Amino acid sequence: MKKQKAVTLIEVVLYCAVTAVMMGTLLPTALDMIQGGEKSMTMQEVASNGRNIMSLLKYKIRNASGVVSVSASTLVLSNYVGSNTTFTLTSGNVTIDEGAGAVNLNSSDTAVTALTFTDYTSSDGKTDNVGVLMTIEANFTASGRQEYSSSITLQTAAEVRGI
Repeated sequence: MKKQKAVTLIEVVLYCAVTAVMMGTLLPTALDMIQGGEKSMTMQEVASNGRNIMSLLKYKIRNASGVVSVSASTLVLSNYVGSNTTFTLTSGNVTIDEGAGAVNLNSSDTAVTALTFTDYTSSDGKTDNVGVLMTIEANFTASGRQEYSSSITLQTAAEVRGI
């Protein structure tokens, strides 16, 4: 007769204990990795929106024919052809209006909390220079969670080339 091999109760308890210890170690690590990915995605979204807005602002300022007006949150540029270009902060969105209606420059996942234009035009009027200071932050629906919060402040200045 062959002897049958069986698993004893002690072996089952030991296997369960080892599995529980391994899961207790691996589960927090996996959750940290997931939250780290969400935080990274949030930071990338905010930084990308901020860089894109600042790049467009610098491009439009440099290629404008002049500065029409500068106020705290509105910049109006004259163009060589067509209507003026207007940048405005409206309800957390930076908008651009080139005559066909205002268009949001930032995504719905971000909100611009501060946008300040400063006129650095020379006193003799030979150069038109505009400074821009902007703060942009995440605007996700689960805003109470730490991994969904991110904010960045960007600053630049650009001069009208006057080609």
